[in-house]
Amino acid sequence: MSASDPHLHVGKHKRRKQRYFRSPIFVLQYSELHIHPSALKHGQSVNEIKHALHFANHHFHIDDSDGSGRILIIGPNIEGNFLELIGVITDHDELLIIHSMSLRPQFHPLLER
Repeated sequence: MSASDPHLHVGKHKRRKQRYFRSPIFVLQYSELHIHPSALKHGQSVNEIKHALHFANHHFHIDDSDGSGRILIIGPNIEGNFLELIGVITDHDELLIIHSMSLRPQFHPLLER
Protein backbone atom coordinates (compact mmCIF):
# COMPACT_ATOMS: atom_id res chain seq x y z
CA MET A 1 0.00 0.00 0.00
CA SER A 2 1.48 3.35 -0.99
CA ALA A 3 1.58 6.60 0.96
CA SER A 4 -0.68 8.13 -1.69
CA ASP A 5 -3.52 5.74 -0.81
CA PRO A 6 -6.45 7.81 0.52
CA HIS A 7 -7.03 5.21 3.24
CA LEU A 8 -3.46 4.94 4.49
CA HIS A 9 -3.05 2.13 6.98
CA VAL A 10 -0.91 3.19 9.90
CA GLY A 11 -0.20 1.30 13.07
CA LYS A 12 2.37 -1.06 14.46
CA HIS A 13 0.09 -4.07 14.95
CA LYS A 14 -0.93 -5.91 11.81
CA ARG A 15 -4.12 -7.24 13.39
CA ARG A 16 -5.24 -3.80 14.52
CA LYS A 17 -4.97 -1.66 11.44
CA GLN A 18 -6.15 1.88 11.77
CA ARG A 19 -7.31 4.12 9.00
CA TYR A 20 -7.13 7.88 9.05
CA PHE A 21 -9.75 9.74 7.05
CA ARG A 22 -9.67 13.41 6.25
CA SER A 23 -13.05 14.72 5.23
CA PRO A 24 -13.26 17.95 3.24
CA ILE A 25 -16.08 19.14 5.51
CA PHE A 26 -14.61 17.97 8.83
CA VAL A 27 -14.52 20.81 11.34
CA LEU A 28 -13.33 20.16 14.85
CA GLN A 29 -15.89 21.73 17.18
CA TYR A 30 -15.94 21.47 20.94
CA SER A 31 -17.23 23.49 23.87
CA GLU A 32 -14.31 22.99 26.25
CA LEU A 33 -10.82 21.47 26.22
CA HIS A 34 -9.60 18.91 28.75
CA ILE A 35 -6.14 17.36 28.80
CA HIS A 36 -5.88 13.96 30.43
CA PRO A 37 -2.71 13.31 32.48
CA SER A 38 -1.80 10.51 30.05
CA ALA A 39 -1.28 13.19 27.37
CA LEU A 40 1.60 14.63 29.37
CA LYS A 41 3.64 11.45 29.79
CA HIS A 42 5.85 12.08 26.71
CA GLY A 43 7.04 15.44 28.03
CA GLN A 44 4.75 17.95 26.30
CA SER A 45 3.37 20.71 28.48
CA VAL A 46 -0.23 21.84 28.62
CA ASN A 47 0.77 25.06 26.81
CA GLU A 48 2.47 23.11 24.00
CA ILE A 49 -0.61 20.94 23.55
CA LYS A 50 -2.90 23.98 23.47
CA HIS A 51 -0.60 25.69 20.96
CA ALA A 52 -0.53 22.60 18.70
CA LEU A 53 -4.30 22.34 18.88
CA HIS A 54 -4.84 26.03 18.19
CA PHE A 55 -2.60 26.03 15.10
CA ALA A 56 -3.40 22.50 13.88
CA ASN A 57 -4.32 22.16 10.25
CA HIS A 58 -4.47 18.37 10.03
CA HIS A 59 -7.42 16.56 11.59
CA PHE A 60 -8.29 12.93 10.89
CA HIS A 61 -11.00 10.61 12.13
CA ILE A 62 -9.44 7.34 13.27
CA ASP A 63 -11.47 4.43 11.96
CA ASP A 64 -10.89 1.78 14.60
CA SER A 65 -12.87 -1.35 15.30
CA ASP A 66 -13.78 -0.26 18.84
CA GLY A 67 -15.86 2.69 17.61
CA SER A 68 -14.25 5.10 20.06
CA GLY A 69 -14.48 8.10 17.72
CA ARG A 70 -10.88 9.14 18.22
CA ILE A 71 -9.38 12.06 16.30
CA LEU A 72 -5.76 12.46 15.23
CA ILE A 73 -4.70 16.10 15.32
CA ILE A 74 -1.33 17.27 13.97
CA GLY A 75 -0.09 20.72 14.84
CA PRO A 76 3.06 22.63 15.78
CA ASN A 77 4.24 23.14 19.33
CA ILE A 78 5.61 26.50 20.49
CA GLU A 79 8.98 25.82 18.79
CA GLY A 80 7.30 24.83 15.52
CA ASN A 81 7.89 21.09 15.82
CA PHE A 82 4.88 18.97 14.90
CA LEU A 83 3.02 17.09 17.63
CA GLU A 84 0.55 14.28 17.23
CA LEU A 85 -2.46 14.60 19.47
CA ILE A 86 -5.19 12.02 19.95
CA GLY A 87 -8.49 13.29 21.26
CA VAL A 88 -12.10 12.26 21.70
CA ILE A 89 -15.25 14.34 21.79
CA THR A 90 -17.16 13.54 24.98
CA ASP A 91 -20.92 13.29 25.37
CA HIS A 92 -20.87 16.94 26.52
CA ASP A 93 -19.12 18.11 23.30
CA GLU A 94 -15.83 18.58 25.15
CA LEU A 95 -12.51 17.71 23.53
CA LEU A 96 -10.46 15.39 25.71
CA ILE A 97 -6.82 15.06 24.63
CA ILE A 98 -5.60 11.63 25.71
CA HIS A 99 -2.24 11.42 23.90
CA SER A 100 0.47 13.86 22.85
CA MET A 101 3.98 13.35 21.57
CA SER A 102 6.40 14.48 18.88
CA LEU A 103 5.13 13.48 15.45
CA ARG A 104 6.45 10.04 14.55
CA PRO A 105 7.82 9.35 11.05
CA GLN A 106 4.96 6.94 10.29
CA PHE A 107 2.59 9.93 10.25
CA HIS A 108 4.68 12.13 7.93
CA PRO A 109 2.73 10.95 4.82
CA LEU A 110 -0.41 12.39 6.40
CA LEU A 111 1.12 15.88 6.21
CA GLU A 112 1.16 15.61 2.41
CA ARG A 113 -2.61 15.29 2.17
